[in-house]
Amino acid sequence: TIEEAAAYVQQFDAQGLPTYTACASYRERFVDVEQRNGTIKRKVRIQKNVRAAKALWTELDIAVGDSQKFESREAAIDALVIFCQATSVPVPTIISSGTGFHLYWELSAEVSPGLWQQAADGLKALFVAAGFKASRERTADIASILRPVGSWHRKDPSNPRAVECIHEAAPTEYTVLRASIQAALDTRGIKVPERAR
Repeated sequence: TIEEAAAYVQQFDAQGLPTYTACASYRERFVDVEQRNGTIKRKVRIQKNVRAAKALWTELDIAVGDSQKFESREAAIDALVIFCQATSVPVPTIISSGTGFHLYWELSAEVSPGLWQQAADGLKALFVAAGFKASRERTADIASILRPVGSWHRKDPSNPRAVECIHEAAPTEYTVLRASIQAALDTRGIKVPERAR
């Protein structure tokens, strides 16, 4: 349950441990994966084990002087507003992750990994076309983990920062969100190649 997950977050975070949650849900608790050297490694968070997802997500990183990231938190939020206005993609839920932001476009119902990937690849292509510096890797990785609300960002132990929701958006129907992404891509003449199955 959500309550149990929140309790785990509090338990681990209270111990000062780096705390993350998976953004998708998984079929099996563990999957045995053969490594290149022939050994078997037990894993959980791999793409082929994903059962479903109920949001699209990305992250906005802040790093002065890095052209692939935002110069400041204010610049990141300003760019998000411009992106949403220019593309008609709805404003997402915004989580202050401590130094940057996590963005979630919550869906009204779970979708399969295949449907999720179509929308995520479209969103990633739209970010690139619009010059919006969201994390390309995080946007299209269904096996992502991100810091949960209620935990602390402790990369700088002398200055821990709370992870908190600063804007909560209403859930969106998958078809509505997918259509808004596709319309913005079509307007810009962008065709997103389908992934091999």
